[in-house]
Amino acid sequence: MMYWTKKDFEVLKEDLIFLNNCKKTVLREYNAYFKERFCEGKSIRKYADEHSLNRGSADYIQKKLFTVLATSLHNRDIADGKVRLRISNDENYK
Repeated sequence: MMYWTKKDFEVLKEDLIFLNNCKKTVLREYNAYFKERFCEGKSIRKYADEHSLNRGSADYIQKKLFTVLATSLHNRDIADGKVRLRISNDENYK
Protein backbone atom coordinates (compact mmCIF):
# COMPACT_ATOMS: atom_id res chain seq x y z
CA MET A 1 0.00 0.00 0.00
CA MET A 2 1.33 3.42 -0.97
CA TYR A 3 1.01 6.35 1.38
CA TRP A 4 1.06 9.94 0.21
CA THR A 5 2.93 12.56 2.17
CA LYS A 6 2.15 16.23 2.44
CA LYS A 7 5.16 16.88 0.17
CA ASP A 8 3.70 14.51 -2.47
CA PHE A 9 0.47 16.51 -2.49
CA GLU A 10 2.36 19.81 -2.72
CA VAL A 11 4.29 18.54 -5.75
CA LEU A 12 1.07 17.25 -7.34
CA LYS A 13 -0.67 20.57 -6.69
CA GLU A 14 2.24 22.49 -8.24
CA ASP A 15 2.14 20.26 -11.33
CA LEU A 16 -1.63 20.58 -11.73
CA ILE A 17 -1.43 24.36 -11.43
CA PHE A 18 1.32 24.37 -14.05
CA LEU A 19 -0.74 22.18 -16.40
CA ASN A 20 -3.79 24.37 -15.90
CA ASN A 21 -1.75 27.48 -16.71
CA CYS A 22 -0.35 25.78 -19.82
CA LYS A 23 -3.89 24.92 -20.94
CA LYS A 24 -4.76 28.62 -20.68
CA THR A 25 -1.70 29.72 -22.67
CA VAL A 26 0.57 27.55 -24.82
CA LEU A 27 -1.83 24.58 -24.97
CA ARG A 28 -4.98 26.64 -25.55
CA GLU A 29 -5.42 25.42 -29.13
CA TYR A 30 -5.34 21.81 -27.88
CA ASN A 31 -7.95 22.16 -25.09
CA ALA A 32 -10.76 20.44 -26.99
CA TYR A 33 -8.46 17.60 -28.03
CA PHE A 34 -7.11 17.25 -24.47
CA LYS A 35 -10.62 17.14 -23.00
CA GLU A 36 -11.89 14.51 -25.43
CA ARG A 37 -8.79 12.31 -25.36
CA PHE A 38 -7.70 12.48 -21.73
CA CYS A 39 -10.75 13.58 -19.73
CA GLU A 40 -13.43 11.73 -21.68
CA GLY A 41 -11.06 8.87 -22.55
CA LYS A 42 -11.68 8.71 -26.30
CA SER A 43 -9.25 6.71 -28.39
CA ILE A 44 -7.32 8.40 -31.17
CA ARG A 45 -9.36 6.40 -33.67
CA LYS A 46 -12.68 7.52 -32.17
CA TYR A 47 -11.51 11.14 -31.97
CA ALA A 48 -10.45 11.01 -35.62
CA ASP A 49 -13.75 9.47 -36.73
CA GLU A 50 -15.81 12.06 -34.87
CA HIS A 51 -13.79 14.94 -36.34
CA SER A 52 -13.57 13.56 -39.88
CA LEU A 53 -9.80 13.13 -39.63
CA ASN A 54 -7.62 10.20 -40.48
CA ARG A 55 -5.90 8.50 -37.58
CA GLY A 56 -2.51 9.93 -38.57
CA SER A 57 -3.84 13.49 -38.37
CA ALA A 58 -5.29 12.89 -34.92
CA ASP A 59 -2.02 11.28 -33.84
CA TYR A 60 -0.13 14.32 -35.15
CA ILE A 61 -2.30 16.64 -33.02
CA GLN A 62 -1.33 14.58 -29.99
CA LYS A 63 2.34 14.69 -30.96
CA LYS A 64 2.20 18.48 -31.23
CA LEU A 65 0.44 18.75 -27.85
CA PHE A 66 3.08 16.57 -26.17
CA THR A 67 5.90 18.52 -27.82
CA VAL A 68 4.56 21.86 -26.60
CA LEU A 69 3.97 20.45 -23.11
CA ALA A 70 7.45 18.87 -22.95
CA THR A 71 9.03 22.16 -24.05
CA SER A 72 7.10 24.03 -21.37
CA LEU A 73 8.13 21.49 -18.72
CA HIS A 74 11.76 21.72 -19.84
CA ASN A 75 11.66 25.53 -19.69
CA ARG A 76 10.14 25.32 -16.19
CA ASP A 77 12.96 23.03 -15.11
CA ILE A 78 15.56 25.45 -16.47
CA ALA A 79 13.89 28.42 -14.78
CA ASP A 80 13.65 26.57 -11.44
CA GLY A 81 17.10 24.98 -11.69
CA LYS A 82 15.59 21.50 -11.26
CA VAL A 83 15.41 18.34 -13.33
CA ARG A 84 11.93 16.85 -13.15
CA LEU A 85 11.87 15.06 -16.49
CA ARG A 86 13.55 11.74 -17.11
CA ILE A 87 16.07 11.99 -19.92
CA SER A 88 16.36 8.94 -22.16
CA ASN A 89 19.67 7.97 -23.71
CA ASP A 90 17.86 5.79 -26.24
CA GLU A 91 18.35 7.08 -29.79
CA ASN A 92 14.70 6.27 -30.62
CA TYR A 93 13.49 8.98 -28.25
CA LYS A 94 15.58 11.91 -29.48
